[in-house]
Amino acid sequence: MRNRLWSLLLGMVALIVTANAARADCMDSCMIRKWCGTQYESGEVSGYCETMQSDCQAYCQRHSSAAFGALAYSPKTGQTGWAASYDTQDAADQKAVSGCGADDCGVVIRFNDACAALAANGNGRYATRAGSSQMDAEGLALEACGGDCRIQVWSCSFPKN
Repeated sequence: MRNRLWSLLLGMVALIVTANAARADCMDSCMIRKWCGTQYESGEVSGYCETMQSDCQAYCQRHSSAAFGALAYSPKTGQTGWAASYDTQDAADQKAVSGCGADDCGVVIRFNDACAALAANGNGRYATRAGSSQMDAEGLALEACGGDCRIQVWSCSFPKN
């Protein structure tokens, strides 16, 4: 049980790091969704994760078009902006910030082939998280933010077929 919890925690940390990366590539995202992110990133892939690496390579070949997304937030005003399914991360970032509309808006999470959510309490505390679905992302963001937070914005961005 303890090993499973550590694996889950490490997988969630890896997902968050990758989701916030300027340009998460398909293999990284896929391996993290398969709970093999830390092994894949270190180059020590074996057993289950070796099989998942083959699955991810096949998936990424089938879904080669990009689908970048971003959420923007103004801590001062609480305004939000979002972007999904953009061909570049820069384009998604620009759309999210321009949609937010406040002077202090900034990108708070970037994602590719995933969903992301922002939870805030209205008093300056907020958290963002990414997940494989809207429900996953919202649940993780609410848990990270605390009991008095509510979802302010969410978005999903998956490859275009």
